[in-house]
Amino acid sequence: PVEADELRRPAPRGLLFYARPEEHAARNLFDIGALALDEALASGCFEGWELSGVGTVEPDGGGLPLPRSGASVELIARSAQADYARLLRSFDVGLALMYTPHPSLVPIEMCAAGMSTVTNTFENKDAPALHRISSNIIAAPPTVDGVAAALAEAEARSVSLVDRAAGSRIAWPTSWDEALGPDVLAEVERLLGIRV
Repeated sequence: PVEADELRRPAPRGLLFYARPEEHAARNLFDIGALALDEALASGCFEGWELSGVGTVEPDGGGLPLPRSGASVELIARSAQADYARLLRSFDVGLALMYTPHPSLVPIEMCAAGMSTVTNTFENKDAPALHRISSNIIAAPPTVDGVAAALAEAEARSVSLVDRAAGSRIAWPTSWDEALGPDVLAEVERLLGIRV
């Protein structure tokens, strides 16, 4: 978790897109994310912001052009875990989509770093369920219009450093002991029919 003072930084402000264009990462809805970001920019959002993308396995060192707005997203190469944590803390808004029933770690990590974070809904992964993890999450339907609208909301909400710091205190396990505590292991053993 972060404190509000840690989120105060000089301009320009920044947006980080979990950009996974690889075919094997189709569940990350790269096309929807890129088109929605382009739509948000074309409608006047994020003016003067730095736009970065992370997550691609082999960035070409260039940028991701967004045709409608004329903007470009700088693709950042993968980094060590400690560097990644520092990187996350240097952004104000996150965009991380995942077309799965689980919430994905990336939007949770973005929230924990104090970002207003846009992610998508999916079946049981609805807005109330995601909001219970962090108040920094802005849940959107997995459509270009839905994600673009959520990005506009994220920009507006990103100015409240106190709210972003509060949302960095996520309701999610942060250790193996929390994730696989005695109650969970007992239930797994019960389901497997193991008697100790």
